[in-house]
Amino acid sequence: MGGLIPLTDASRRPVHLPVVTVCIILTNFLVFALELSGGDAFVLKWSVIPANILAGHHWITLLTAMFLHGSWSHILGNMVFLCKRPAKTVLTYTRLTSRRLRSVRYSRCGHYAGTSTVLRRTTFQGRSSPIRLIG
Repeated sequence: MGGLIPLTDASRRPVHLPVVTVCIILTNFLVFALELSGGDAFVLKWSVIPANILAGHHWITLLTAMFLHGSWSHILGNMVFLCKRPAKTVLTYTRLTSRRLRSVRYSRCGHYAGTSTVLRRTTFQGRSSPIRLIG
């Protein structure tokens, strides 16, 4: 017997473990643990400084800054968007996107989005900005 409000959707249930999403979540928590144990020295080494990027130095930080987080609430808030079984909200986007793009394309898409965001923020902050950028 069907109801007016659907409680489940069999067509959107995951058929496989979202390996890339799980790896991203684990990597974020691993880096956050390193960040907590390494303190400011770790953050200073791996965060983006716009002036350095625009001068052509420390390009690896474009990738590493995506995995740095400022606090527990920051990392937990970001990981909610990557959770496996989201509530009926926009969080479903991640699951549907990973299923449609498949593992390699989904991973590339995430890295492209993160890197382009950091580059955009770097450009807007300007050449002389000493402000560090993290996830």
